[in-house]
Amino acid sequence: MPIRMSDDNDSGRGWGGNQGRGSGGDGGGGGFPLIGWLIPLLFRYPKLLIVLLLVGGIYYFTQKGCSGPAQKQERNSYGTGATLDPAVYDKNEVFAALDNGEPLPEKVSLEKFAPPPGDQGEQGSCVGWGSTYCGRTVLESVITHQDPDKIKFSPAFTYNQIGANGCQGAYITDAVELMTSRGAVPYEEFPYSAGSCAQKPDEHVLQDASKFKMRGGNRLSFGGDDYTVDVNAMRQNLAHNAPVIIGMAVGGTFMGAMEGKDVWMPDQGDYSKNGFGGHCMCVIGYDDNFFKDDGAFLIQNSWGAKWGKNGRAWISYKDLVYFTNEAYGIDPMPSTVNETKLQCAIGMVDRESNTDIVLKNKGQNIYATASPMKIGQKFKMKITNNIECYVYIFGKETDNSAYVLFPYTPKHSAYCGITGTRLFPRDYNMEPDKLGNKDYFAVLVSKTRLDYKALNEKLNADKTSDFSKRIMNLVGENKPEDVNFDSNNSISFNAEIKRGGIVPIVIEVDKR
Repeated sequence: MPIRMSDDNDSGRGWGGNQGRGSGGDGGGGGFPLIGWLIPLLFRYPKLLIVLLLVGGIYYFTQKGCSGPAQKQERNSYGTGATLDPAVYDKNEVFAALDNGEPLPEKVSLEKFAPPPGDQGEQGSCVGWGSTYCGRTVLESVITHQDPDKIKFSPAFTYNQIGANGCQGAYITDAVELMTSRGAVPYEEFPYSAGSCAQKPDEHVLQDASKFKMRGGNRLSFGGDDYTVDVNAMRQNLAHNAPVIIGMAVGGTFMGAMEGKDVWMPDQGDYSKNGFGGHCMCVIGYDDNFFKDDGAFLIQNSWGAKWGKNGRAWISYKDLVYFTNEAYGIDPMPSTVNETKLQCAIGMVDRESNTDIVLKNKGQNIYATASPMKIGQKFKMKITNNIECYVYIFGKETDNSAYVLFPYTPKHSAYCGITGTRLFPRDYNMEPDKLGNKDYFAVLVSKTRLDYKALNEKLNADKTSDFSKRIMNLVGENKPEDVNFDSNNSISFNAEIKRGGIVPIVIEVDKR
């Protein structure tokens, strides 16, 4: 009777189905074909190994793969400070990306919304600069249309509250959380000092900061356990005027050699990442056709105007993915226009044919498949929204109990703040099982975040009642009164959905 999950290994990844066109091996080194050619020779001529070791040793100690005193001194003159810990990054919810087929502009720039690049000095405060000074200012300028230089936010307000002892590091996730829970203050109200991070905001400053709380953020990775940066998710955020905060491994030619240059082209030594450190920056644009065989992201740094071209530079998709450990999409600030007028379309898409599964209305908020589905027929849910909302899916078990289908792990976000069309679950398919001849599941579209685990417990408090009735009773008075459904092979509705409002839909799957 229940809908089951199965792995989907063909869902496609990233920009155009790949992470940066023209990618030459793991990080651009292009070495894998050579290794495949050498291994058989080494088995045939073992003494070649001695020659290779000698050549490799000479290269290591003469090229930039070696982090010598000069390189360390140069690195110390450029402040960094992003603590990149996979265990900490893992705790962030994964952004529910739009479908890879969702049309996006080939080029987007948020430069006009970004403040002039600042200089963090030798203090390890890059997290404050990348997240708050640049990222949060961009959000505010987008929604208010004010000059970003006049409304720029203080990096010290954030960093001084989350920085490690000695002013030498911070977690980006702590900055995102602080901007969400406490807010931010204008630069002039809490000025930055490169010589100290000891000053903490007083109650008056904290009160002012609460006026500028942001909505939140998600990590832009492929999955709960796959931390690879998702290029397409980054493009989607930027295309919706939402900057992306990244934690990147930097060193080598990214430092002094980048002064006056507008494009970073790593040399072979950079790909070793030897001696590199974590650094937080803000991504404020992309261009799919920047290179002949790849696109590029525009980043804003915090090393003053001397670095890059006036503090900014382009990095290819391929190289950004290789050198970046963490990426956070900052939720766009809401528009006051039609913020409560939700238009939503919900459908089921057959995985093999990529066509819609026809649904018919059975009355009120209940729908059913027009034709029986095959046992094990794989499908995904397709949901299109015009304003931010949250989407949850509950299934009916064989014993009439309820279970959570989406978010399919606690690491995945139900938030659909970047509007458009999504196909999910991303890494899984849904399919009818072999038991019985009908499956049931419910979709809840909410204006606000729900405690879906608590809701599931409420659904299971009474396992004797009809599943559809339990769903409707669960929503109760939170259901908007003026939900207008228009079914055309899928489920389409519009509603005046205010804070706390939930639109419930039950889908009955006939199977043979």
